[in-house]
Amino acid sequence: MATKPTGNPVGRPTVMTPDVLSKLEQAFSIGATDLEACAHAGCATPSYYRYIGDHPEFRERVNALKEKLPLKAKSRLAKLINDGDKTTVLWYLERKKRNEFSLKTEIDHTTQGEKITHEMTEADLDEKLRSMGIIK
Repeated sequence: MATKPTGNPVGRPTVMTPDVLSKLEQAFSIGATDLEACAHAGCATPSYYRYIGDHPEFRERVNALKEKLPLKAKSRLAKLINDGDKTTVLWYLERKKRNEFSLKTEIDHTTQGEKITHEMTEADLDEKLRSMGIIK
């Protein structure tokens, strides 16, 4: 009876070499999408998905890398806000508190859904921020 040789994998060699994995990690650390990372690393997207399905530890590493850049951006944003950068404060509030700080307010004055846009001036925003103690 013949025995299977040990130590020699049977089948096609994996495309997910240490170099490919390293390139994937590099791409994910700068905010690349799955498609962009695979193109950078030179592997097919289905191969990547198959690999992370079979290697949960690598999938967790990729998920952590995908969160790294947004967290760094949020940290920088918080620093600018805490340092009193007025432009950044306004940018942030326009997006996070749109109802209060949007530069444009749409008001429906008709029953037909036509909208009239009112633009808040910079002086209006300055006054609002001063009244809240955000700027001096």
